[in-house]
Amino acid sequence: MSFVKDPEDWVTESSEYVLKEKWLSVRRDRVLLPSGHTIDGYVVLESPPWVTIVAITQEDELVLIRQYRHGLGRVDLELPGGFVDDEDPVVAARRELLEETGYGDGEWRVLQTVAPNPAIMNNWNYWVLGEGVRRVSAPLPDEGEDLALDLRPSASIKELLASGEIVHALHVGALLRYLSERSTGH
Repeated sequence: MSFVKDPEDWVTESSEYVLKEKWLSVRRDRVLLPSGHTIDGYVVLESPPWVTIVAITQEDELVLIRQYRHGLGRVDLELPGGFVDDEDPVVAARRELLEETGYGDGEWRVLQTVAPNPAIMNNWNYWVLGEGVRRVSAPLPDEGEDLALDLRPSASIKELLASGEIVHALHVGALLRYLSERSTGH
């Protein structure tokens, strides 16, 4: 077996915030590479962790939402999700699903933890699975959310992915991870 030596870490010589908001900050770093080369103005996006929820109802339906996404300027079909607020990712996922859809209960666990874009972002995305969820209340979305519930048979996940109806890359990944686990039993 061959082992390759990892590259050395970069050294941050200085940092300044270009923008600092609650949910997103933009930091500009001056970094020194192991080669001696300096990059002045390497931009890092800082954000709290996110949860992306694969929720399967007691009736074997996938819980999806439709919402307007200003970055793309259109309504998209997505998995529920949101920010982790100084809490366990499963607690955050349960809270977000209840707020956005009114669904709760069931069995919950983290499917996988991924880095959304480690080249320029510092946060993590927790893919959380909730199985056997059911409608327990009316949705209570945040004031900046305008959501529509969209339930689909879980058997339609492959079709949703193949058709491109779900375009959010992290949501595609979470669904592929779920399908992989379901097909192998772990």
